[in-house]
Amino acid sequence: MPSTTDDVQRHSVHTLVFRSLKRTHDMFLCDQGALPPVDESLEKLRRLVKSRDQYGPVLNLVKQNKRKAATQAVYDGEPEDHPPRPNSVTNGSVSAPLALPPPSSPQAPPPPAPSPVSMAVVPSQITGASIGQQSLVPRRAPTLPRPKWHPPWKLAR
Repeated sequence: MPSTTDDVQRHSVHTLVFRSLKRTHDMFLCDQGALPPVDESLEKLRRLVKSRDQYGPVLNLVKQNKRKAATQAVYDGEPEDHPPRPNSVTNGSVSAPLALPPPSSPQAPPPPAPSPVSMAVVPSQITGASIGQQSLVPRRAPTLPRPKWHPPWKLAR
């Protein structure tokens, strides 16, 4: 009478792993190309983190511009809150301005930019007597010497 262990055919580990991979592939084949459902809370968190990362350094500038505009309005005698004007682009709906206007106070012109430093390999002003001494020639990069061929049995020590 054959035992129960004799009835089961023994397979190699490679065969068992391949069958397992095939079963896994067949199980998830219908989901191929389908994206997981979008979690709104995670999407909101991702946008918040991205906006803080990209716009964080300039957020204080917006607050400063609002404060400057408010103080400028006080000095000019204008009311702080302006009535909203309809926007022609959005068919009469009210929206925030797309860009901040330049400051109206007179400012000093920016200082002149420094002249760029020349990065030329050969200097441009060379006198006739010192041409050979001051001209710069780019050097070749140092290379390793080429090995000499020897038969492979020479490597054995």
